[in-house]
Amino acid sequence: MEILTEQKLCRKGLHWYPVTHRSCKECRKIYKRKWAKNKYQANPELAREKEREWKRVRRLTNPECVRETERKWAQANPERVREKSRKWKRANPERLREQHKKWVQANPDTVNAIIAKRRAAKKNALTLWTDVSVIKNFYTEASRLTKLTGVKYHVDHIYPLQSGYMCGLHVETNLQILTEKENIAKGNRTWPGQLECQKGSVYAIFPKELTDLLNDKQT
Repeated sequence: MEILTEQKLCRKGLHWYPVTHRSCKECRKIYKRKWAKNKYQANPELAREKEREWKRVRRLTNPECVRETERKWAQANPERVREKSRKWKRANPERLREQHKKWVQANPDTVNAIIAKRRAAKKNALTLWTDVSVIKNFYTEASRLTKLTGVKYHVDHIYPLQSGYMCGLHVETNLQILTEKENIAKGNRTWPGQLECQKGSVYAIFPKELTDLLNDKQT
């Protein structure tokens, strides 16, 4: 049985609301939004600082709810998450290196597994006509440039040894010397003659299950 409550007429919106409420909730929400917008336009720095303070307090008082909200937002906005991550990395190279160093120290088993996988990939990518002495010269030159300039240099594979689309060879004609920053930015995502459909993750085009099956991986 529905219980009828006494109602009042809202003079602003010309609609009814329950007497139990001190004022119309809908009109109050609209007023708060307009007030916040005007306040932000009048003093954006103060408004941003108050918003940051509110977020800090909310994170301390209700961390689980904040994490769940951030997780849902990240799932709905993957491109914005990647762009935000790239901007932070460009603006905080020192903190990024420090975080990487701490992660390496805290995860030695994972690091060793990655190094072993990289070694195996290089070994499998060697050919009978590979000139090992020329390859060694690339690494010697990269080390010399690092000592000379103070900027870290890497030996990069022009066509990546491992990617979702190809497996390049570990031969002298597939090597080049890049700075650490350039090499990290390039990764295994770009190479000469790359097709438009090959930019980004292979999983954006094919499902992960199908791609792993084609690569003879167990999922």
